[in-house]
This record gives sequence, structure tokens and C-alpha cells, in this order.
Amino acid sequence: MGNKINKAIKGLSVVPRPDFESRILLKIRDAREQQKKTKRYIGFGISTLSLCGFLPFLVYTVKDFYQSGFFSYISLLFSDGKIVMENLGQYAMSVVDSFPFLAVSMSLLFLQIFFVAIRYSLSQIDATKSLKVVFNN
Repeated sequence: MGNKINKAIKGLSVVPRPDFESRILLKIRDAREQQKKTKRYIGFGISTLSLCGFLPFLVYTVKDFYQSGFFSYISLLFSDGKIVMENLGQYAMSVVDSFPFLAVSMSLLFLQIFFVAIRYSLSQIDATKSLKVVFNN
């Protein structure tokens, strides 16, 4: 990278300061660190918002399960399996009909957004950055 900077400097009529190249490299490094920090905060913000959206949908999903009678059909399967086997087609249609697809799919969507945002945020964190110890003299 230093050769490219030297080529760009040679065309100038003004003589740059001796620390010009190091200052440019420091500015580039600082800009990259700022970009990583911004991406990390955005990822954590999105994950927080998706978690805040997931919790009400989780409550709505559980409420919808109880209101639809889904658990009653499942308990019927374990309590009286003979009747269920005799009317398997009707039982299967009743279970599918009582399953709250919209609530479950929305809850899973928010959960997926949460995990993707967390994964994105954690990929922005340098593992070595946490190990650095900076002493100011």
C-alpha cells in the first residue's frame, strides 16, 4: 500500500510532511474500526428489536394454541388412542385445522431475524481486540 501512496505523492508539486504516509494509514485504520463499530451497534440494535417483537408473538402463539384446542387433540391421542386410530383421517384434519400456522410462522420469523442479527453482530467483533491491553503512558 505504501508504494501506491508514494506514486500518488510523486505527482504533487508540494512536498508532503515526512509522516504523511503513516497518517493516511492511521486514518484508514480508524475508518475501518469505526465502520466495524457501527455495524456491530446496528446488529445488536436489530437483534434487540427482533427480540422485542418475538416476545409478544410468543405470548400470542401460546394463547392461540390454547384457544384453538390443539392441545385437546394432542391429549386425546395419548388418552384414547383406539378412538383416534378408528377415525384417523378426521382426527388428522382436526389437528391440522386447529394448528395456529400464522402465529407460529411469525414467531419463527422473529426468532430467525434475532439469530441472524446476533450472528452478524458477533462476526463484526474481533476476537483479538478483546485481548489487547493498551497502556497509556
